[in-house]
Amino acid sequence: MTLTVPEQDLTSWYPEQGWIALAKENVARTIAEKYELSLYEPFDKATNVWHPPKAPEVAHHHVEMSDGWQTVIVAHPQYLKVRVLGRNGRFRYDREALCPVALGPEILPDLSALYSQV
Repeated sequence: MTLTVPEQDLTSWYPEQGWIALAKENVARTIAEKYELSLYEPFDKATNVWHPPKAPEVAHHHVEMSDGWQTVIVAHPQYLKVRVLGRNGRFRYDREALCPVALGPEILPDLSALYSQV
């Protein structure tokens, strides 16, 4: 599911060079540890030979959390995505049914800390 988030002050997310601010990273790390997820900070958009970055453009990052099988959470200053159905280790084939991703009832309140304006 994709959720809208309160308008964010981008300087609280990206203090320098497009990397995630330490305060946001610490909140994300705490959430990832609580739910036993891996934490990543990929680029917002990938560049390649055909679409190189423009000289003054800063490559921003966002937060992704994964359970080892798929990305479960994408936290971006403009939106929040939380996977509600997915795969787990028991699945061997793509045609098998998806099952609920069990994160717990506190996941949305926990994630709201990333979007607080404090």
